Amino acid sequence: MKPKVFGELKGMVEEDKILEALEEAITKVIDKVKFGVINVSTVRLLHDFHFHVVPVKGVGSGFIAYEGGIALTNYHVIEDAHEVRVTTSEGKSLKGRVVGITTAMIPFGQGIGFAIPINAIKKVVEDILYYGMVRRPWLGVVGADLTSALASHYGFSTDRGALVVNVISRSPADEAGIQPGDIIVKVYGKNVKGMGELRQELRNVEVGKPVELTLVRDNHTFAARLRLEYKTEW
Repeated sequence: MKPKVFGELKGMVEEDKILEALEEAITKVIDKVKFGVINVSTVRLLHDFHFHVVPVKGVGSGFIAYEGGIALTNYHVIEDAHEVRVTTSEGKSLKGRVVGITTAMIPFGQGIGFAIPINAIKKVVEDILYYGMVRRPWLGVVGADLTSALASHYGFSTDRGALVVNVISRSPADEAGIQPGDIIVKVYGKNVKGMGELRQELRNVEVGKPVELTLVRDNHTFAARLRLEYKTEW
């Protein structure tokens, strides 16, 4: 057998072993979590063409994530539901009040969506359980992603960062002296390319503790130190 052919066969065998190991790992995960999967049935009250109230049934799925029967499902499953019932893998049917997982969906793309990281979901659920609301770190700025076109038009020395468009009065940003036109380029020394990355980094900051932002103003770099506050969402 030629060395080349032997090498190809060896690669196929190794690939088969990897696939078998992956299949085994997936099977173990399914066996472990399958009893936590639930069926979620809902009833929504809608109006027909004659303005009569008509009950419309819906169905979805979710999973038990916390002790005490705390379950998670997609928001669209329970949106505007008048009644929610949960059926467990054991066949028990219970009246439910479910915490929803928000997802970004493309309305014209059937089945296309973007999952929210589970750590973000855990933080939301824990806030609701302990505080009755979602608490998010709040800086107090309205901004936009800085692009090369904007940087060229306004003569900025950088073309990446979060461009501050407005500052909320008496917010942490306002008290730290941040102004419209400033560009936030770093949080704790970590580069941010736009508002999305800025929000993501600030979510990891504990409210009440000092945070350092690096900004650019009039093409000069400076640091601003401040303490974030909570913005509550019901």
